[in-house]
Amino acid sequence: MNRRASLSLPVVASAATTPLFAKRPAATGHPTPHHPDPVTRRRLGRWTAGLAAAALVAGGCASSLSTMQPATVVPKHQIHAVAALDVSIPVSAAATLISEGEDIAMKELQGGSLTTADRDRLIDASVALMLNAPSIGQDLQIGYGLFDRTEVDLRYALSALRLGFRYQFLGPLGTSGKASHGFVGTVGLGASHYAEAIPVPDVLDKVIDAKDFVRNEVDVPLQFGWSSDLFHVWFGPKLVYSRFGSSLSVCTGIDTQTKMCTTRAGARVHGSALFTAGQVGAAIGWKHVWFAAELTVAYLAGSADGTVTDGNTTIDRHFAPSDLVVYPAFGLLGRF
Repeated sequence: MNRRASLSLPVVASAATTPLFAKRPAATGHPTPHHPDPVTRRRLGRWTAGLAAAALVAGGCASSLSTMQPATVVPKHQIHAVAALDVSIPVSAAATLISEGEDIAMKELQGGSLTTADRDRLIDASVALMLNAPSIGQDLQIGYGLFDRTEVDLRYALSALRLGFRYQFLGPLGTSGKASHGFVGTVGLGASHYAEAIPVPDVLDKVIDAKDFVRNEVDVPLQFGWSSDLFHVWFGPKLVYSRFGSSLSVCTGIDTQTKMCTTRAGARVHGSALFTAGQVGAAIGWKHVWFAAELTVAYLAGSADGTVTDGNTTIDRHFAPSDLVVYPAFGLLGRF
């Protein structure tokens, strides 16, 4: 017989159900010269977990938040190219949930039994990976000056293919072979499609199987800055809206002898996320080629719904995650 229940994790909190991405109560205790206090350890752990996971997951399905272009558009009938490395690091709740999911997966692999709360935390870790997995990946762009003040570009970054355009609404235009000089402003619009598998960290991938992951995004960057033959400097806000979905299979029982999964719970999750970001970048070089670095910091606000099937029990869950993402990028820019 099927039983349906409704859980709203951000609202209901108990010993068995903890709100998704909820803050833990501060632990008591006194720091020592050699051991930081528990709150500091958790903060350091979030950064460490995010960096470590990003290093281990070469590639990924995180939202591409970088722009890696000066605020000036490429002159008419000229080409710009970018070859860069992007790093997406969730540094607050997502990193904590992924780390907790790895701890639960390790306990299960060592023969420990899973509770319903453990199962839910593994699903929470999977949702965190869908929203913004720690990732490192290439960023390849090519663009063309279609008209004065207008360029179109094609981009492949972090497993996403993006088509976009930019319009320079402020400041002087560049000329053939020379950058524009003065303060400029540019607005853009892009659409991206992801259809790659979710990059699951090494321990979690033994108990979590994610299939049919799809994400579609729309982004609007607004940039201001200065350019010359020697340097470019740019800054501004960026909005990224994302819709995603995936099927999940979570191993809830393992044969300790064969290490084979004996029982599984399934889930189908779909939702959306809004990244509100600010970024700053700079490039130095000469005339046609520059070395560039950019830093983006974004606040993620998401909403997702999932249906979990565990044996004869079906449970509807609502997720309301939020997170902070640090996103550095660096590489080479060229204009020809």
